[in-house]
Amino acid sequence: MAPPKPSLEMLRALTDENVLRALMSESRLTRAEISARTGISKPTISDSVQRLSAAGCVEDTGERTTGRGRAGSYYALAPGLGAALVAGVTQHRVTAETVDALGRVQDRDEAELGPGAGPQA
Repeated sequence: MAPPKPSLEMLRALTDENVLRALMSESRLTRAEISARTGISKPTISDSVQRLSAAGCVEDTGERTTGRGRAGSYYALAPGLGAALVAGVTQHRVTAETVDALGRVQDRDEAELGPGAGPQA
């Protein structure tokens, strides 16, 4: 018996994930560059970029390729797409940073721990 075929929704989700991963590895890419990196056809990439743009995950940067042939549009992750809080705690200090989906630090704060704040001996 043959294994079940993946649903269209699953294939779209996998394509969208590959597009987002490609854009996370570079600051901006054209649809052709995403296609070359992922091995997914250009029409499928175009559909994915359209879905991700409508969802507010990806945006056209307004930049265009130069050179021969038709100009390509550059796409990037939308600002504020995702964020993470990273915290570091030592015996004497707490450091917290928020980073965006590309790992760029958006905000950072540090605080010294006062006497008696550490573990009791």
